[in-house]
Amino acid sequence: MNRWNAQIMSFAAVCEAAAVTEQIAAGSRDTPPVHLLGAVFSQEEDDLAAIFEPRAAFLGGLEHAADLLRGELRSPNPARYTVQLLKLSASLSKSRESIAHLRQLLDATPSHQRDSHRAAEIYSQTLSRLKPTIVVHGNGPRLQQPGVADGIRASLLAGVRFAWLWRQIGGKQWHLVLRRAQVLRTINELRMH
Repeated sequence: MNRWNAQIMSFAAVCEAAAVTEQIAAGSRDTPPVHLLGAVFSQEEDDLAAIFEPRAAFLGGLEHAADLLRGELRSPNPARYTVQLLKLSASLSKSRESIAHLRQLLDATPSHQRDSHRAAEIYSQTLSRLKPTIVVHGNGPRLQQPGVADGIRASLLAGVRFAWLWRQIGGKQWHLVLRRAQVLRTINELRMH
């Protein structure tokens, strides 16, 4: 996978994490999908294609990214969460202490504990202390349920993880504006293959 395609796949995964956050808050799902959660605990970017396997699992993210770029989202929340995840990733990149703490927690997590609950704990101990604070909208009593809060935090951690990867491999917000047509073409090509 070339770097441009990996950038688009990473951005699509951020969009999917934002959409999943909205779905969990609304009650249409309880946890992030396995492919997003699995990437949280994978810190090696040597093989970009491996991060996005199976490719079919990321088709929803590509669809969400295309909808966002075309302005066809049904709710403004996923777009807002996407922007906030990109900003939170940028904030994280400026805090060496937070990066080191996040890596330490991820590395110390045994494989049998790599689930939404552990991802939520890691989010709470690290990213929730950085700005911007992501405020998730939804049904108040539902959002207070521990399992729901865990699912949301795990999804947000996955979104930041992919936003971090997107930046590492050259993703820039101006690409999404000035190269929108090229980004949409690439999304369509990736959806076909």
